[in-house]
Amino acid sequence: MTRHPLDPLDPDEVRAAVRALRREHGVGEGWRVGSVGLREPAKARLAAWAPPAVLPREAEAIVWCRADGATYEAVIDLDADAVRSWTRREGVQPSFTNDEYKETDAYLRGHPDVLAALAARGIADVGLVLFDLWAYGAAVVPEGLGDRRVGWCDVWLRKEPGANPYATFLDGLHPIVDVNAMELVALEDSGGVPGRPATMGEYVPRLVPGLEQRDDVRPLAVTQPEGPSFALDGNVLRWQRWSMHVGFTSREGLVLGLVAYEDGGRERRIAHRLSFAEMVVPYRDPTPDHYRRTAFDVGEWGLGFMTTSLELGCDCLGEIRYLDATLHDTRGEPYTIRNAICIHEEDNAVLWKHVDAAAGAEVRRMRRLVVSFHATVANYEYLVYWRFHQDGNIECEVRATGIM
Repeated sequence: MTRHPLDPLDPDEVRAAVRALRREHGVGEGWRVGSVGLREPAKARLAAWAPPAVLPREAEAIVWCRADGATYEAVIDLDADAVRSWTRREGVQPSFTNDEYKETDAYLRGHPDVLAALAARGIADVGLVLFDLWAYGAAVVPEGLGDRRVGWCDVWLRKEPGANPYATFLDGLHPIVDVNAMELVALEDSGGVPGRPATMGEYVPRLVPGLEQRDDVRPLAVTQPEGPSFALDGNVLRWQRWSMHVGFTSREGLVLGLVAYEDGGRERRIAHRLSFAEMVVPYRDPTPDHYRRTAFDVGEWGLGFMTTSLELGCDCLGEIRYLDATLHDTRGEPYTIRNAICIHEEDNAVLWKHVDAAAGAEVRRMRRLVVSFHATVANYEYLVYWRFHQDGNIECEVRATGIM
């Protein structure tokens, strides 16, 4: 089919967008690429679009210079291979990135002040320590650091290699890091809480004392010998009377566009765009260890960047179709999340039934279409399921699992 105007950027397009920024604005060493994604056509243009017409392909990018912290937003015309706009954004910080999370953890493992604080707590093996980077809310950034890209860290300890890093919290120890300069600007250390009782927070079976896993569940097989009833043409999904485009962004993860339902021979547009605008977790704990803790899991970290690969028989059961997702690191180099999106049908029990004494039973079973993805944000898993029903209803469920 003609490429859909909502199809996410492919690896070549990501590289082309970053290459244009390097060529025209010197985005090279000392810069970071926070996001590169499709600049979606305006709603009015999409409403009037029909294949095989082609709409221009444009990318949006957020980049910043580590030397002075300046943040820029760019629009790149992919067809013309040119930067259309380059705008400096004042008073804002881009979202923290996976690269910064890993680099901060590696940096703190070798810092002498941090190692001394750990040694004072009797911790010699820094390989068992996790430094968990968080963004500040603007209202609680330490005085004098408001113009710097600063984050604060929780510190956690594994009891042994392979154990749960979130099982043991080191109270009162919080490194504060300028992530652009990769500099420890402060080390809060109150010495912890004496006499805190040990906790058991393991989940890997071999590490849970006395655990006996159930053995009374036999295999459950879901088969569709003739294949599923939906059709996937590129990223365009059709099932029963439903049609939609399945997209993906680094910020929101799964995005469903141009959702429509055929009614009496007429296509009815139900939703222009379905996704999560934000997911906020306010802990509301005023104590020194926790007062800064307010998580914006979509806007600050990005559910797309946190999306994990799905596996048949584990995350998805049945006759599955998967879609991969293209993302990028802070150098602008693309990578692929394999099986990022799962599409399948589910049996949904009896829709209608009547038993007549003479004619016998008539039964209609119902089924539903499920489009899903999973994101791991630190110690939480968000399992997101969009369900489309035969009667025209749409249901969305978000399950939160993980380790607390």
